[in-house]
Amino acid sequence: MKNLMAPARGKNKRIGQKVGNIVAWMFAGCIIIIVALCVWMFNGLTTMILENQCADYARVLTMELQNNAADQSSAQDIISQLKRQLSCEFAIFQDGKQIAGTVQEGSLPAQVQKQLQKGEAYTIKQKIQGEEFLVTYLPMGSNTVLAGIPTAQVSRQIRLTVLLACVATAVMIVLIILFLSVYLKKEVSAPLGKLTALAQTMEQGDLSRQSAGVSSNDEIGLLARIFESTIQRLRGYISEIDSVLNGISSGDLTVAAAQDYIGDFSSIKTSLDDIVSQLNDTLTQIVDSADQVSSGAEQVSIGAQALSQGSVEQASAVEQLESVIQEISQGVSDTAENAHQASQQAEGVGAQIQKSNEKMQEMISAMEQINVSSNEIGKIIKTIEDIAFQTNILAL
Repeated sequence: MKNLMAPARGKNKRIGQKVGNIVAWMFAGCIIIIVALCVWMFNGLTTMILENQCADYARVLTMELQNNAADQSSAQDIISQLKRQLSCEFAIFQDGKQIAGTVQEGSLPAQVQKQLQKGEAYTIKQKIQGEEFLVTYLPMGSNTVLAGIPTAQVSRQIRLTVLLACVATAVMIVLIILFLSVYLKKEVSAPLGKLTALAQTMEQGDLSRQSAGVSSNDEIGLLARIFESTIQRLRGYISEIDSVLNGISSGDLTVAAAQDYIGDFSSIKTSLDDIVSQLNDTLTQIVDSADQVSSGAEQVSIGAQALSQGSVEQASAVEQLESVIQEISQGVSDTAENAHQASQQAEGVGAQIQKSNEKMQEMISAMEQINVSSNEIGKIIKTIEDIAFQTNILAL
C-alpha cells in the first residue's frame, strides 16, 4: 500500500519564491494602477493648467490692446509679438468676424457666441486650420479675444510623463523584486529550508538534531521552537520507554513511566502501566499455583510413603504366612511318609490295618486338600507380591 504520509517527490518550489512572485505581481499591478491614475490625473491637471494658461494669455492680449488702444495693424503687431513670447496662437474678432490674428478662423462659431453672451471666458477644444487646439474665448466689449495652444504640446507632455512614469515603474518593480527576493530568501526561504531539513531527519527517525538553527521572533521562529520542543519530548519518551522495556525484559517489574505524557501520548503511558500490572498479576498467579502444586505433591509423597510402608508390612505378613504353610506342608509330607511306612509295616495286620488304611486314605485326602489350599495360598501370595511391587513403584 502506498504510504500516504510520504513526501511528494519532484521539484518543489520554495514558499519564499511563491510569496515573492505574488507580492511582486501585486506591487506591479498596484504601481501600474497608481501610475495610470497619476497619468489620468496629470492629463486632467495639465489640461486645466493649459486652460488657465489660455485664459491668462487671452487676458494678457486684452490688457495689451486696452493699454495701447491700437488699430487693426497695431493689434496684429501686438499679437505677433505675443506669439513669439508665449508660443500661443491669437485672434481678435469684432462683431463675430476675425479682424486680426495668427490663425485664420474666419468667424465665431454659434456655440461660442451663445456661451460668450454670459460675459465669461469660454474654453473648448476645436480644430483650427486642420489642427486641434485648446482655445479660450474672452469677451472684450464688442470684441472677442482668442488664445489657443495646440493640443500636440499637451500630447507631448503627456507622452513624456507616461514614459517617465513607465521607466520609474519598471525601476521600482525591479528594485522591489530584488529587495523582496533578498528579504524573503533571508527571512523566509532559508529558515523554512532549515525546518524542512529538520522535519526530514525526524521523518527518518533521527532525533539527534536538537536545534533547527533558526532564531526569529515571528511564526517561523515559533515553529522552529515547537520543532525543538517536540524533538526533546520525543527523545525523552523514547528513552523512558526503552528503559521500561529493558527493565521488564530483565525481570524488573517495579519500573514505571514517570514522565508526563500529554495528548495522544498519554495512551503509551497507560499501556506501559497496564503491561507491568498484568505481568505482576500473572506472575503472582503463577507463584500461587506453584505453591499449591508443591503442597499437593508433598501430600501425595506422604500418602505414597504410608502406602509403601503398609505394603511392606503386608508383604512381611504374607511371607510369614507362607513360612507357616510351608512348615505345615512339610509336616504333612513327613506324616504322609510315616503313614506310608506304617502302611508297609501293617500290611500283615488284619482289620485294624484295614481300618487304619481307611483312616489314612481320609488323611491323605485331607492332605491333598491342604496341598490344594497351599497352592491357592501361593497364588494369593504371588498376587500380593505383585501388588507390593507396583506399590513400591508408585511410591518411587
